[in-house]
Amino acid sequence: MIGISKGLIDLIRYEVVQRREEGCNVEAIEERVERALRRSDRLRGIELYAILCNLESLQPAESFPYVEPSTLDELHAERPDRPRRMELNLTDA
Repeated sequence: MIGISKGLIDLIRYEVVQRREEGCNVEAIEERVERALRRSDRLRGIELYAILCNLESLQPAESFPYVEPSTLDELHAERPDRPRRMELNLTDA
């Protein structure tokens, strides 16, 4: 691998998985990753960095059924009846 760390490649692969789980369509990105990894020139690192930037800008599909809040305010908005206190009864039994 010409100047590309395994850490960067792993980061991109993990980020692809993460973005898919967050409801983003990553098919085109996956194809770009595989093409970039087959490259053996100096542009490989530039392409991988561009892919990482593109991953960060992906938005979940409108059909994605879950809300993924990122900030504390967004979390509070999704759980308006906060905070909850659960009773906890521990025994040695």
